[in-house]
Amino acid sequence: MMRLMKRTLIALVLCALPATAFGQSVSCEDCGHIVPYYRGSGGFVGMMAEGAEAVTFAASCGDVTTTGAADVSEDGLASMLFNEMNGLACGMDGGSMEVAGLTDGGWYWITDELNSAVGSLVARDVLGNAKTLPADSGSADIEMMEGRGAVFLKQVSTGRVGLLSTILAAPPAEPVAMCGAYEAADGSILQTTSNCMLGDGSTWIRLLGPELRGGRRAEITSGTVERNFSGDITVKAEMQTTGGMVTETSIGPPVGYPELGVLPLQIGSVSLELAGGAPNQDVAGAGVTFTVGLVEATITITDGVTEGYCGGDNNYSATIDITAASNQPGVLPAPREIAPGVHASTQLTINCPSAAAGVSGEVVPDNPSPTDK
Repeated sequence: MMRLMKRTLIALVLCALPATAFGQSVSCEDCGHIVPYYRGSGGFVGMMAEGAEAVTFAASCGDVTTTGAADVSEDGLASMLFNEMNGLACGMDGGSMEVAGLTDGGWYWITDELNSAVGSLVARDVLGNAKTLPADSGSADIEMMEGRGAVFLKQVSTGRVGLLSTILAAPPAEPVAMCGAYEAADGSILQTTSNCMLGDGSTWIRLLGPELRGGRRAEITSGTVERNFSGDITVKAEMQTTGGMVTETSIGPPVGYPELGVLPLQIGSVSLELAGGAPNQDVAGAGVTFTVGLVEATITITDGVTEGYCGGDNNYSATIDITAASNQPGVLPAPREIAPGVHASTQLTINCPSAAAGVSGEVVPDNPSPTDK
């Protein structure tokens, strides 16, 4: 639990040391943020970082360095003044103040003779980024004093002041295209192999359920499938990667590339093991067999009544572990192993049919309201 420290500024224990002891520059290894322009009076406000025990600072002005701790409220809000009363106001150029224990989002202010200027605390790890200096107004009425990550601006005639950041947020990078297969305008399957990013070789097994009307199959997302009361059903298993994978060999007709952005891999081996639920001790005893093709395995599940898994007082389910390995030649990167000789795995639970699936005959008669007319 974060320990919150309550101190008044008067009770701060300050340590003033000559800056020469630090080689003419202050280095606070734990300080993650800086006050970009530190001259005159002001203060800062920010939230204490998770896990921090205190919010501390190191302030350097001329040849004197002062360290101490800021006030922290019960909700983690840290605040600190630097003014004449506590001796932390800096009256010369080149001052620096670094702060430890804050999250991003802190801000500070500098008070001049008539007005105050407000700016953001800067994360110290971005100080090396390119700076964008403000345009020179060309007017003698505007003074510009550069700090570390900000410029202090003052209009002499009015006394108005402001702070302008010189380290700007970088625009978000454009998403990098993934390498892999795509369908050209003529229907051929080509590969993106340049100006793209390779994946990490991760693969998984996609299961497609029993055939629907028209021969279509729906992806099994629940991890379960139901037996038939009469007749076998088949489930298809493919090993896939989401892209970022290319082959060194030429790509022929679009066999094995049914969906853009998804690359089914050639299957070398498939293994099925009974994980539990069925009364027998192996996959065959659970009424499951399988065959392996080039890019898919076909899992055949016998009907529940024939083998006595379902019907009457029987209601046996079976869970099988499915593992697969690819022997796709010339793939970059190579499929990643999750275990020796295994590239992907999944589980499938086979349940008995729901009661409604066993109802035979017409549920609604042809004419529910017969009449003599």
